[in-house]
Amino acid sequence: MTPVDVVRREISRALSGMRQAFRGVVGSYRHRAAGPMLARAEGLADEQLVDVEIMQQAGLVSGLPAGTPVIVLPIGGKTAQSVVIASEHGTYRVLVAPGEVALYHLTEPDCSVHLKAGRVVAIKCDKLEVTADSEIKLTAPIVKVSQDVQVRTASTPYSLNAFLAAYNGHKHTETGSITTGPDSTV
Repeated sequence: MTPVDVVRREISRALSGMRQAFRGVVGSYRHRAAGPMLARAEGLADEQLVDVEIMQQAGLVSGLPAGTPVIVLPIGGKTAQSVVIASEHGTYRVLVAPGEVALYHLTEPDCSVHLKAGRVVAIKCDKLEVTADSEIKLTAPIVKVSQDVQVRTASTPYSLNAFLAAYNGHKHTETGSITTGPDSTV
């Protein structure tokens, strides 16, 4: 046996005692005050994994639904010290072109933020909520709204459509007679 064969055999023997990364499926997860979320998962051959840390990119968090396929990495080859390093749940995945990026809801269709080619950001949802403590600024040559715009003051809501209807149909008294509506409508 050559020295190279001896080294290969010893490396193989050492690695055989260390568990490699493997596939699993999330059963549930829980948040905790500090640190990564913890998952209960099922590994190969119905192996039950408890309190496996879910490592995610800083600033992004996903609540993994039950049944989500994951890649589990046993730190130091020890199953008891495993972490989830990747997950995939493509039920409602957004189709993207090369270079595009999307965030999508894992369990609800048509709920996504899609950074498209051509500097377009497409947001798709039932209701979009924006909260700002001081102001919201839109800088664009034109803002298009397909339906009504409502403005709410401290006490009264105003509808832009209602305002335009009132303006377009208004009349007033001048020189003893009632004028017709405006020369042009908005």
